[in-house]
Amino acid sequence: AGAGAGAGAGAGARSTPGKLHCTSPVGSFCPPMTVTRRFTASLYVAQLVALATIVRSVVFDRWVTVLASVLLIVGAQAAARNRTWGVGLALAMAAAFPAAHLLGMAPAWFWLVGVAGALPFALSSRWMASFDKGATLLFAAVAAAAGVACAMAWHEIYLSLFAR
Repeated sequence: AGAGAGAGAGAGARSTPGKLHCTSPVGSFCPPMTVTRRFTASLYVAQLVALATIVRSVVFDRWVTVLASVLLIVGAQAAARNRTWGVGLALAMAAAFPAAHLLGMAPAWFWLVGVAGALPFALSSRWMASFDKGATLLFAAVAAAAGVACAMAWHEIYLSLFAR
């Protein structure tokens, strides 16, 4: 039932409160990242900014922004529960907000939402890179590209639906 260090395929799939674990290959061990107050605070900041964005978006009937904000909260919550994919989801949504501004769909303060959403990755990237710098770069690039791609896809859908 347990997945101790080096114990089969689940060696990296442990969960310890206050620790962020990597998913390691069979037989290798990734020591947990000690979750600092700064990292925890960055998760709270990301969630608070996303919540404020949700309120604004509901008032102005911007439902796709509500969805992006909810996904940012989901990512931050997953990261708070020791899930590395949550950091990636938060980073993806963090990239989508500034991209929406650059595409002319959102106000300039969306850059602040992007910065707040990227903080958890910025504070955990050194730990991730200590195992594999290339994988960390790829993780960040894929997450950011996915967020920008979502913003670009919505821009195209928006133009085809509403700009006639």
